[in-house]
Amino acid sequence: MRITVTVSFETAVKLPPLRQRGTLANWDIINAQIACHDWTRALSHKTATEAYCYFSNFFNSLLDDFVPLKPSKSSSGFPKFLSILHDRLQRLHSVAPNSDSTHSLRARFNNALKTFEIMRENNAINSGNANLFFQYCKTRFKPSTSSLPGIVDCSGAVLLTDQDKATAFSKFFSKVQTPPMISPLPRSLPSNSSFDIPYISIEQIISAISRLVQKLTDLPIEYPTLCTLNVN
Repeated sequence: MRITVTVSFETAVKLPPLRQRGTLANWDIINAQIACHDWTRALSHKTATEAYCYFSNFFNSLLDDFVPLKPSKSSSGFPKFLSILHDRLQRLHSVAPNSDSTHSLRARFNNALKTFEIMRENNAINSGNANLFFQYCKTRFKPSTSSLPGIVDCSGAVLLTDQDKATAFSKFFSKVQTPPMISPLPRSLPSNSSFDIPYISIEQIISAISRLVQKLTDLPIEYPTLCTLNVN
């Protein structure tokens, strides 16, 4: 069974005026993606239900990518120069997230953000305005509504995307993860005393030293004589 899907667009019907959300969409890219997609190959080996799911997922993802949910605007709560840096960082990160330019701009933005926070704190404390100081104290006890949509890692960098967060958490857990034990710890023998040291025989000590010497045969190591053991 072979299914052929033809998608056509007619402009004879007068469409209602687009809302603000529609005017921001990139309809040229949307039409190009629909026209260039090979629907015959994509739907040829699918059932009716699978074809419907594929068709719905394709258009939903297409609309999510090229139709913004709300008008884009600069970051609120920050001065103009900081908002410009933030918008430039987001655009550059979407194009080349791992480039040197992105890392350099992120470091520049983090430094500017830190300078702005220090300046705002000093202004609130030294202004002598009780209302301004009270508002500043309120922001210290609850999350700020003007904060960036990200978290800060141990180096002070703002993680804006899920990929950055996943990479940061991966590095963190790789550092704190301890290697698993080769074997379980031996059980201690019951003792009547409150402080007990396991008994180690002289034969076990000599055997352990002999195995250690075999591992270090290439290194000229001389073991000093710490004590003399007399076995009677």
